[in-house]
Amino acid sequence: MTFLSSEESVIENDESLARHSFVVQEYLIMEDLLYVLIGIEGNYVKFKREGEGIVFEVDNGLDGTLFQMVERMLCMSEWYLFLKRFCDEHAKFEYGFVQHAFCHCVREILQDYLTLIAQLEYQFNRNELTLQRFWFYVQPMQSKMKGIYSLAMSIEKSNCKGGSLLSLIYDTYICYSGDEKIKEMYCNILRVTSEPYYEMIFGWMSKGEIRDPYEEFMIKEQPEYSKEDLKEDFNDGFWTSRFVFVNDRTPTFLEKYQKEILQGGKCVNVMKEFKKNFKKMKFQDFNKNKISEMNIEANESLVNFLKEKKLKSHILSLKQFFLLERGDFLTHFMDISSDELAKKNREMSMTKLQSLLELSLKSGTSAFNENHECVKCDFSIMSLYEQLKRIISVNENGMIERMRNELNGFESFILDYQVEFPVSLIVSKKVLTKYQIIFRHLFNCKHIERLLSETFSELKPYSIPLGDSIRQKMLNFIENIQYYSYFEVIEPNWNYFINKLESAKLVDEILKIHSDFLDTCLKECMLSNEKLLLIFEKMINLCHLFCSSVFQMTSNQINLNEFNLQLSQLDQNFTLEAKKLVESLNYFAAADYEHHMSNFICFLFIVNLVCRLDYNFHYSNKEIN
Repeated sequence: MTFLSSEESVIENDESLARHSFVVQEYLIMEDLLYVLIGIEGNYVKFKREGEGIVFEVDNGLDGTLFQMVERMLCMSEWYLFLKRFCDEHAKFEYGFVQHAFCHCVREILQDYLTLIAQLEYQFNRNELTLQRFWFYVQPMQSKMKGIYSLAMSIEKSNCKGGSLLSLIYDTYICYSGDEKIKEMYCNILRVTSEPYYEMIFGWMSKGEIRDPYEEFMIKEQPEYSKEDLKEDFNDGFWTSRFVFVNDRTPTFLEKYQKEILQGGKCVNVMKEFKKNFKKMKFQDFNKNKISEMNIEANESLVNFLKEKKLKSHILSLKQFFLLERGDFLTHFMDISSDELAKKNREMSMTKLQSLLELSLKSGTSAFNENHECVKCDFSIMSLYEQLKRIISVNENGMIERMRNELNGFESFILDYQVEFPVSLIVSKKVLTKYQIIFRHLFNCKHIERLLSETFSELKPYSIPLGDSIRQKMLNFIENIQYYSYFEVIEPNWNYFINKLESAKLVDEILKIHSDFLDTCLKECMLSNEKLLLIFEKMINLCHLFCSSVFQMTSNQINLNEFNLQLSQLDQNFTLEAKKLVESLNYFAAADYEHHMSNFICFLFIVNLVCRLDYNFHYSNKEIN
């Protein structure tokens, strides 16, 4: 707001204020003020817009004392005009519910302002008003008008809405120090403008719905992620990405409740799929202190619903089938399907193998498992070790199609487990892939153990001490790896996991402890360490090569001398790799002792495995040429 000087004033009036006495000037200027303060030009006070502000022109004949008081009050005219224009513009639908609520607050203040002007006009008409009293009466309103004008100007400049608008109002309220009545006004504005936002939160946490046509809410829905994706999407997109935060839409005063708002709403959204209801709160009783209560209630409802859908039964079944708690079905399956599994992938019959798997499941202890029909057979497009190397980025390139055709059934066989929503939230593709990796590791060990056992009868007619020695070394290695995997990794971690699962009350908590259990098993089974994985792969390949050489010799494909040369080389290579494995395990057990001491049980397991594999320092003391 600016004023033209006496020389610059261009007001033309036949009766200049200079010709009147002080009292008459006061009367005439008050009459003008009553118009100017509501945006109407007077006879002696004119104004025009220049840029973003207003330039006032006051008659240069006005007494200096009166001019000073008029000058103090004219700013309210500029504020009034700005706020009126602001409300007209920002009341449009595209500015959103929070802006509309703010405009409502501004209009209420403007209504109080116009009421004050009307009261002053009433006193003026009764000749009860002087300019000094005029100034006295408008001072409190001027403070309010200045406060709301400053806030509205900040909003217009920042072009914010929704949650970011609430943050701006909240920050203004917190940072303001001065007139307590103005601080109270800011508090009231924050309360009123927050109401539509709280309605969005309440609708989300009570109905699982986002009513946000103007993009104001802290959470947005990404409908491209559906519950069907849980069976295919390795990243659990439905739970982790369907509803996500938009950070600049989160009000500052709700940041600490952000996670609870998201979790609670997601749980209600899942329950809504099944038309499940839980105790509902009225919006009138809702406030930010109720957010935690609603989140806990929503999570408990979904957890209880998952229990109704037999979540624990499915998790126990995963242990039975994938972690081989009861592995008799797998032994039977390998016996009756060995001919089919020995074929290349492109030659196998999926239908036949599925029938054989069902037969083996129904003929053993697995027949009593109510979920055995969820188990299906499937085949991977790459070997276990290739898959693991890709996961830990050892080998990112490869010809997958070529591998798919070259693999046989024993190398590519995996189990699949089919569950319906909402159990698929917990048993998702990501979780199932981890179970499948552990299963393939155990299945591979079982297969090698089976082949090595068969070579015993093949070698029996021949007197080949080195062959028996190598076979026993390899069998000892495989049996120790299996024992370690079952009893020192899976079982103790499983018991810890189940105990945590029983006490879990939040869905995200269940997901985390389930994922932690599987990650720990993968790590302690040496399936996530690049160096150990490469050594382990070589040792498994040497076991395969030994069995293949035995079968070739007994079928007269190679002669005995050639076989003995192969055995000598195999023995040297296997001893070398076993020595490397023992040294690597010793290194990982000792290199970061303090880290391992934080998980002392894990540290002991590694030491125990080293003792079994390197009994009496058999490999450590070997000199390899």
